[in-house]
This record gives sequence, C-alpha cells and structure tokens, in this order.
Amino acid sequence: MLSDIFSLAADQLQPLLESNPQLQKALGEPLQQLKALGDKHGPEAQKLYQDLARDLSKLTSKGLNSNTLADASSMVQQRLQQAQQLAQNAGSDAWQRAQAEAGPVSRRF
Repeated sequence: MLSDIFSLAADQLQPLLESNPQLQKALGEPLQQLKALGDKHGPEAQKLYQDLARDLSKLTSKGLNSNTLADASSMVQQRLQQAQQLAQNAGSDAWQRAQAEAGPVSRRF
C-alpha cells in the first residue's frame, strides 16, 4: 500500500519535470537521491518525497521563474537533508540495538 502511494508521488513529479526542463535540470539529481533514500529507508523517508511532490506541484502551479526555481531547489535540498538525517538515525539506532542484544554475548569473548 505505502509503496503504491510512493509510486503515485513519483508519477506526479514526472510530468511536472518533463513539462519544465528548467526544473528538471535544477532538481533532477537531488530528487533522484531523495527518491533513492525513500526507497531504501522506508515510510518516513518516502513521506518526505510525497510531501515534496505535493509542495512542488503547488509551487509551480503559480508559474515558473527564477524565484520559483530557487524556492523549489531550497525545498528539495531541505527534504534531502531531512531524509539523510533519517537514514543516519536509522543506522545509528540499528547499531545500538545490535550492540545491546549482543552485549552479554560479546562480553564473554
């Protein structure tokens, strides 16, 4: 179910990017990074991508100009940083859980 929603967000962005080459050029790589983080790190990171798709659609519905591109780029960078932080926290949490579970066993060696 969640992956279907995530696919819909990706599908929503694709026509927007195709119809606005300037937007595609400015946001293409960071959007791909954000989507990859969403694919890899689950629902919270996917929600960031979905929210971004909605926000970019609203922003560009008013027209595309240098201010819009700057705002869109800022939005993407902010969401990318949030997703990277989620990924880092997830890795740290997993490491701490593994250490806690292995703690008694690892002390024997």
